[in-house]
Amino acid sequence: MSAINNKKLPLKTRFFNLFRLIFLLYPFERLLRFFIVNGKMEFLRKLIPLPLQYRPETFRISEKGGVQFRLDLHQSVDHFIYWLYPESSAERLLELAANSKVILDVGANIGSTALFMANINPEAVIHAFEPHEGNFTKAQKNLSLNKFNKVTFHRFGLGNKNESRKLYEVATENSGMNRILQEDSPLPFTEISIRTMDDFTRGHGVEKVDLIKVDVEGFEMNVLGGAEQTLKSFPVLFIELDDNNLRMNNFNAAMLVNHLRNAGYNSFHRADTMTPISETTDFTDCHFDLIAEKIC
Repeated sequence: MSAINNKKLPLKTRFFNLFRLIFLLYPFERLLRFFIVNGKMEFLRKLIPLPLQYRPETFRISEKGGVQFRLDLHQSVDHFIYWLYPESSAERLLELAANSKVILDVGANIGSTALFMANINPEAVIHAFEPHEGNFTKAQKNLSLNKFNKVTFHRFGLGNKNESRKLYEVATENSGMNRILQEDSPLPFTEISIRTMDDFTRGHGVEKVDLIKVDVEGFEMNVLGGAEQTLKSFPVLFIELDDNNLRMNNFNAAMLVNHLRNAGYNSFHRADTMTPISETTDFTDCHFDLIAEKIC
């Protein structure tokens, strides 16, 4: 088990961690997963060991939604997939992907979203962008476990100009939180390459994109800033909208929505509830997936 400073954890978490220890043993882990997934005993989720309780590189080959994965249970994204946590907004994304011919997945992490979209729509051409070497390698491995021949992972990020940036690893057990910061930080980082979306689509002969998913931990406005030409055909946008993350890059959620309005988008909804977003929406501390479209 990985070392955990229990004194920093809430008392309730420390209490349940004692019971979670037994489920670190593979036979009990499989039994717990069976009761939760097959037995629909959702109340047992409180007994699932936390990612930090697993040793690094605790790998499992597992299936979710018809897609095979090699997962490291010490990592939060992998852990989330393995334990089949529900995610309502992801279901909406797959509905959009089912009717799309060309899809861009910006911030692909270990490739799960791109592969789920390929599974629901095998004929879609999917370009997925993941600049972090470790995540990119995992995504390529997960792709190799499946038979999707129209998915391509690219080892660079997208932004408002072609450049090199530092990608900071802010949580060792959650590679999904890797992010670009505006100021230097003592956190570990890797140097990554950034290109603009317009440069990519032009260079790859992509004339029209139908769906773009963006989840880049506060760098979303930079991605949109390099996509002026690509957005002129009004692909559906599925963007993580986190006001605090955006503020770390000198933007905010309201600015992002207004940017898209000025670009011609006129329909905005929360993906999880399909609640309309308007000029009066309070974005303070918001964290949800935004669907932006142009409705004629």
